[in-house]
Amino acid sequence: LISGATVSGAGTSGTTNSSGAVRFNNLQINTYSFTASASGYISNSGSASVTKAGDNLSVTIYLTPIGSITVYVRDQVTNALISGATVSGAGTSGTTNSSGAVRFNNLQINTYTFSASASGYRNGSVSASVTKAGDAITATIYLTPIGSITVYARDKDTNALLSGVTISGAGTSGTTNTSGAVRFNNLTMGAYTFTATNTS
Repeated sequence: LISGATVSGAGTSGTTNSSGAVRFNNLQINTYSFTASASGYISNSGSASVTKAGDNLSVTIYLTPIGSITVYVRDQVTNALISGATVSGAGTSGTTNSSGAVRFNNLQINTYTFSASASGYRNGSVSASVTKAGDAITATIYLTPIGSITVYARDKDTNALLSGVTISGAGTSGTTNTSGAVRFNNLTMGAYTFTATNTS
């Protein structure tokens, strides 16, 4: 039972007592709709009908508990907060503010997974749970910074760019294009060694 909830109906309103109840008296024969609201819950309504003199009726309004989850996005290496990151989850998405945070409100009791993406970083995710009414949960997603390296192959004697050269490194390989280049993307921070092999 929820005490302190506001219940409106029959042209007036009241607050539920310690037993979760509020009484509306002197109601004429009619059907009445009542709406209840309380912090940490989704508002809801119920109805009841006075059909004869002396009716003493009761109606129960069930409120769905809700909470919020604030997701922070940080650089995994520096721990710096990342603004402008896109965070998706709970059926919606948002962008982190200057504090690296975005808040998801009105979440029902459940476990939610959030995914974050930002330019210059690998995507990341985290899960967090709303367990009771009014929960204000925080969760942090750490994103790994990434960059790219473009490798050019040239003739040692003439300095001419070479196409069709196989470049191996960073756990993969590629072939230089007509500009004599091949690009390796999504590289985490570190030093890389690249080897060129010309099969022609």
